[in-house]
Amino acid sequence: MTAVAAGALAVVFAMAVAGKVSRPAFTRFRRSAAALWPVPGRLGARPATALAAAVLLAEAAVAAGLLLVGIVAPRPVFSAAVLLLAVFTAAQILALRRGRAVTCACFGRTDTSVSRTGVARNAVLIALGLLGAVTADRPGTTALSLVCAVAGGVAGLVVASLEDIVSLFRIPPVPAKGAGR
Repeated sequence: MTAVAAGALAVVFAMAVAGKVSRPAFTRFRRSAAALWPVPGRLGARPATALAAAVLLAEAAVAAGLLLVGIVAPRPVFSAAVLLLAVFTAAQILALRRGRAVTCACFGRTDTSVSRTGVARNAVLIALGLLGAVTADRPGTTALSLVCAVAGGVAGLVVASLEDIVSLFRIPPVPAKGAGR
């Protein structure tokens, strides 16, 4: 299970980093991070840039650690992933509770707003991180670990794309009769 969790989370964190590295994407993410800042008041440009850069570096470190989970100590890597995801989830929940419509640039996209779907996605990822940490000391065969890591990577792609998948099945509202006249 460690390999499945590591594969899934590595893909998710790598997608998050890849989606934010271009200048326009990083700028969107910086704005999103500032908007999700939990303390009332506006977060200035420099602190928002520092926050966004720190998050990006932390995500990159976690992605790299998860890719090397067979070489590095897995528990600290899974713990870092869970901690990051918990912070992201708390910020999203706080924005939802405050009724704030905030764009989430979690994966560099700008058309996704903070939603219960994003919170659910993060809950699944946190559970995967906890599962990976709990099962980290159980050795597996190399071939089986590779298969599990690939399966986990595919699962990570699905979970990271959860909001897009949900939107495919969302039924658009029907306009009321006489609307638009």
